[in-house]
Amino acid sequence: MNARLAAVGIEADKASNSGWSSTTIGAAEATQSAKVALATAANEELKAATRWEVIAGEEVTAAGEDLTRARALLEDLTEAIAPLARAEITARNALTAAVEADAARALAAEELGTDYVAAVGATPE
Repeated sequence: MNARLAAVGIEADKASNSGWSSTTIGAAEATQSAKVALATAANEELKAATRWEVIAGEEVTAAGEDLTRARALLEDLTEAIAPLARAEITARNALTAAVEADAARALAAEELGTDYVAAVGATPE
């Protein structure tokens, strides 16, 4: 009976028993301590995950606000740039037409020679 009791573990002998962890009660206590440590770690990880979830939610909100501001900025820029771009292409087209007309006049003057000068009432250059 004493051998069986020693295998299970006698609480009073716990401090003096160097093989306490090999007793049934000692092994159960070690398992319980390990499980408590695991539960504590799991709770800490849950708290960290909850904090990260809150931060992620804040980032989603901030990203939505950034997207709204970006769309408003794009709309403002489009309103400002589109008329300028249209004016620029109109000016480029007018310049191209003027250069082509000037080239056509120069070619006609060259081909007609003095007849052209007399026709437009200009003096030869």
